[in-house]
Amino acid sequence: MPGGDASARGSSERVAVLAGALVGIAFLALFRTTRSELLDGDGTSLVERLAEADTGIALWYQAAYLVLGRAVEAFVGIGRSLDALLWVSAASGAAALALCAALGVRRQGAFAGLVPALALASSPGLWLNATRVEVHATQAAGAAFALVLGTALRTGRAWSTFALAALLQFVASTSHNSQHGMAFGVAWLVARGSSARRGSFAAGAGVAVGLAGALLANSSSNPTSPEMGVAYLFTLVRNWFTGPSLAFSVDEFVLPWCPVLGLVLLVRREDLRRVAPVAVAVLPSLFFFLAYGIRSEGGYFATFAVGATVAATLASRRPAGVRRNVVALVVAALSVLGLVRSVDALRDRARDPLGGLGAARAAIAAEVLPDGGYYVRLDLEGQTVSGRVRHLHEIDAARMISEILVHHLAFERFEAAVEGRIAGAAATGLPIAIDRTWTIAAAVDTRIGPFMEEFERAVGRHYDTELVESGGVPYLVGTPRATVSR
Repeated sequence: MPGGDASARGSSERVAVLAGALVGIAFLALFRTTRSELLDGDGTSLVERLAEADTGIALWYQAAYLVLGRAVEAFVGIGRSLDALLWVSAASGAAALALCAALGVRRQGAFAGLVPALALASSPGLWLNATRVEVHATQAAGAAFALVLGTALRTGRAWSTFALAALLQFVASTSHNSQHGMAFGVAWLVARGSSARRGSFAAGAGVAVGLAGALLANSSSNPTSPEMGVAYLFTLVRNWFTGPSLAFSVDEFVLPWCPVLGLVLLVRREDLRRVAPVAVAVLPSLFFFLAYGIRSEGGYFATFAVGATVAATLASRRPAGVRRNVVALVVAALSVLGLVRSVDALRDRARDPLGGLGAARAAIAAEVLPDGGYYVRLDLEGQTVSGRVRHLHEIDAARMISEILVHHLAFERFEAAVEGRIAGAAATGLPIAIDRTWTIAAAVDTRIGPFMEEFERAVGRHYDTELVESGGVPYLVGTPRATVSR
């Protein structure tokens, strides 16, 4: 009976949503429990960008990540940018798993339907990126949003087909620039689910609009630099494209995502037509990043991993005898291996001595500047004070020095940049502190000394200064003269 079918369908969908929610909540708790404040990769720049944006919208060339971070700060009330971004990473990883689990339960039932999502959950590539400050868990969530909803939702009119396609592509592309390559696959998925007379045209037009909007958002993330947004893709290819490497493929693709690779075996010949749009959506990024050659704890391959999970979910439910049992054992074994590798990697990260460096430095800086202010550091390890203590603004001297040395620029350019930064800091009426452990680094690399001495001269021009020691660390602390005269 039609009424009975609709009722059963509605009940099945409610069970699927509930299962997805439970999986998401469980893994959100797990990711938060195993999070790490160790900053690597783009983590330092991401924390600094969000912290220094203060209350405004902060963007990165993957626009969604810092926008979500700002939303967490604003609506959840988390005062530390570092914590906010760790919440975004954990919630993104959990959301990707929740979406995949809900689709699996909806299509294959409570047990079989959870297998693909749990294989993804056991992958070190997801664990390591959902527990640190990086964009790749959000990349996975954006891919899952596009592929799962593109598979599950049905549209009846051209305008709704257009709107769905635009939304899915916009979310996918702003989650990560590489997911511009999902456009054809997303259009195919949405068109296949549309009963509109011109569904294919509407889906294609919607994806084009969503892609254009995402390109604009990502490109305008840093309007002062042409190296962000669309142009950044060409910069990456020009500077770091290495060509295929077996060692890189094993370290960044096979080992971080071994449980998901086992899922590919679930897809049989008769399933190819069903999973073709998913393959078209995720294979471009797979081939690009296999040749790209930049390490990211497997993060760049998150799009493919989610695609393989969705493809396994869409595979036929009909039993296939011994073959299916063998595949199930292979997936289970790879999932166990993935979990073991995840635990080992998380332990290694927890033992890294740099992990507590940023927190320790932030605690000392907060003692020197208890009411906030500017903190100048020569940090060669990438662990920031920014984002760890509210109202503490960090000036990264190492980055400013590196720009001069790497590009062989005149020292006068550095002097002008330092004068501008210090004068601007003094104009706010906030104090400043220079971490004088730079003298240790200068003893090793003599090029550093003149640059840091220029910092101290600039502070002396705008501040009343004194030498202070806190926690065994020497500081040059300055109070703006305008504040003193009042």
